[in-house]
Amino acid sequence: MDRIALMRESLDKNGVGIEIGPLHNSICGKNDGWERTYILDAFTTDQLKNIYAEDPKIDTSRIEEVDLLYKTSLLKSIETNAWRYAYGIGGISNSFDHIVSSHNYEHQPNPIQFLIDCELCLNTNGILVMAIPIASRTFDCWLPLTTTGQSLDRFFMNTFQPTIGSIFDSLLSHASHTNEEPLHDLSYDINKVCLRGQVNKNFLASCNNSLYPTSYTDAHVSRFNHFSFELFFKELSSMELINTLTLDEYIVNGSEFIVKIRKTAPNANQFKELTPAERTLLTKKSIAFHANDIQKSEELKLTASFKKNDENTSRD
Repeated sequence: MDRIALMRESLDKNGVGIEIGPLHNSICGKNDGWERTYILDAFTTDQLKNIYAEDPKIDTSRIEEVDLLYKTSLLKSIETNAWRYAYGIGGISNSFDHIVSSHNYEHQPNPIQFLIDCELCLNTNGILVMAIPIASRTFDCWLPLTTTGQSLDRFFMNTFQPTIGSIFDSLLSHASHTNEEPLHDLSYDINKVCLRGQVNKNFLASCNNSLYPTSYTDAHVSRFNHFSFELFFKELSSMELINTLTLDEYIVNGSEFIVKIRKTAPNANQFKELTPAERTLLTKKSIAFHANDIQKSEELKLTASFKKNDENTSRD
């Protein structure tokens, strides 16, 4: 099954949904008949077409019409445009059957707030489907995995766009092969990878002593693999930052993993504390997978599939 089919298989084409920043590769776009799925982006349709007008890899004729313009958070973006659309009975909350994000979550300035907003906006049994790049199989593969603590900082700072630090790391850590071939799960070779990013004193001068640049600048904010994301999600649940979202499954698909998160009915018995043993196991697996992937070592092989009904966290 291809990636689009994998992401669509849990979705209802007639349902009300949102797709985040699809550019020209939409999963649930109106071009393909998903009439009730709204497109959200940080830029208008015309801006996107102008930005990518000279990019040979982007088919600007396939860029979807942007319905919702990003306004500091998913919830704020929806609220700003609520008067234009009849989302569902009861207003914005409990109104959406699906939210789809393909290679966008790693760009989210405030990944915890995004999940909280999804929890509010999805109806019971609604689903969040995300394709997230595996951190060791993308251009910033040599940066460490994101911790829950780093995301908590962004959450309590109410971060609404990538910070100067995130942009700096993204620029400086941009890696490719020496022949400029992009990195992915089949091409990676640690002996043929080099860093290409450069910054100088002008970078700091342009920051103007601020946490954010003067205009929205895109960057990878978070780096996960399937194991580290499971740990991240369960730590948020154990702190009750999210309460009715359940991790249904994740599937590794080449250089990405597809994660499916479902909103369930409130249940007093839903809360489950994450034990030190579970944290230890997932931490070991996430670090081992990342290191093994970077080094391309054959000494340790980790498979990658998850079902919420599995009793054992181990995926070997």
